[in-house]
Amino acid sequence: MSRLLCVFLFSSFTGGLAAQGHQADDYRNHALRHEGDVIRGTKLFQSESLMCSKCHSVDGSASKAGPDLRSAGDAFGRRDLVAAVLDPSATIAPGYGTVLVETKDGQSHIGTLKQKTAEKVELMGMDGVVVTVAAENIKSQSGSAISLMPQGLHASLTRDEFTDLIDYLVSLQEPESALEDRVGMPREILELVKPIELKP
Repeated sequence: MSRLLCVFLFSSFTGGLAAQGHQADDYRNHALRHEGDVIRGTKLFQSESLMCSKCHSVDGSASKAGPDLRSAGDAFGRRDLVAAVLDPSATIAPGYGTVLVETKDGQSHIGTLKQKTAEKVELMGMDGVVVTVAAENIKSQSGSAISLMPQGLHASLTRDEFTDLIDYLVSLQEPESALEDRVGMPREILELVKPIELKP
């Protein structure tokens, strides 16, 4: 087993142990029963400590290692988003599984597969850097059931901060959907075929 893979597995394991010290159920229940602050959640998402914005784009570009979250609030319910943050390896979006490539010259690379051709393989790591490996230099290539997203991320947050982060993810909706949630306005208001007359 390569040193890089050992470090990756160890980090995921220790992250899980840290999460046990910060009971996931407490965070789940708090986030489901309380409202957070979207502005504070935005700052947490963009913070260097959590690195969420390093792995996830929110502009529809799908330009980073993790899934694009532009309309996460439309695609998933609050409970699903809470579960995804607490246990990222439970459900991994198609095309975003972790891939390990070992080269004939002794190097190891971990990331999500961005492109594979007969000539090369391109992987993007958590730092957003794309690594290109020539096909002729690949010794082995394998997938992992462990998400590139760190396990136990919530352990570095208070329950209120975790709830703030969830509220930010819920807020990531297409403009029309967000308007419906706020005021119940339909996406399209049809014009009346026949005008109506109002009588006093």
